[in-house]
Amino acid sequence: MAKYMKILLVGLVLGILTSCSPSSTLPTTPPVDRTLPEPTEPAVEFDLRLWNEMLFNASELPDHYQRMSLSILPSMPEFYIIEDSKRANTTDLCGREQAETFGNDPELVAEIRRLLPTIVEEITGWDTSNMVIESGNEDRDKNGTITILIYREYVANRDEDYVDAAGAARLGSLNGRVCLNIGSFGNAANSANRYTHRYSKFVNVLRHEIGHAFGLHHSSISFQGVMAPSILLKREFTEEEIFHSQLAYRHERGKRYFVP
Repeated sequence: MAKYMKILLVGLVLGILTSCSPSSTLPTTPPVDRTLPEPTEPAVEFDLRLWNEMLFNASELPDHYQRMSLSILPSMPEFYIIEDSKRANTTDLCGREQAETFGNDPELVAEIRRLLPTIVEEITGWDTSNMVIESGNEDRDKNGTITILIYREYVANRDEDYVDAAGAARLGSLNGRVCLNIGSFGNAANSANRYTHRYSKFVNVLRHEIGHAFGLHHSSISFQGVMAPSILLKREFTEEEIFHSQLAYRHERGKRYFVP
């Protein structure tokens, strides 16, 4: 009996040792796939018509656009927002009399400050983290500064939601002017109205006029775009507008008509 017990114990020990030893049949780690992925197509393709219209005004000057030059700004401007147009000497700033202007709501000024860096970055592709935005009640008539004035002018015999002459800007001027008519917007920038129809129009008009200040023309190719002649509810530049605008900003101001 003792003999059989010894044999059984030896068999158990050998079985345990065998189960703990490395097995040559264990699965190996699959080789790493080091092949490069196929290059992806760009999200937006170059559109010659949009390029001609938005950068060289082919929509409004179809017979002359090939004699035009880029009106983009050469460097980052400073922004100056007039806080109270009743107190500021702004009679001729937007071609309007002071009687047609009004004191701005501080919340409106704050909203423009919040939106400007994103708008400029979309147009130019520049880093706007250190962009200078000041406000006050003076007319800074100097190169390198874009002055923003808000005025109120209602349009007679128009539906409340219709925006006429909603804004104006000096196209690509080194001494910039942006004028916003918020007569049809009401208190658009109030935080309670942040997602309303009026706020959408306000943001779109602001983007549209800043686009002009940075050298962009109207484009009819994309009716939903910010630079369309008519003011719509679109709050952001389309991918096509951003692509072509930033493409232009890789070149020099004043460059004669060209196709990149």
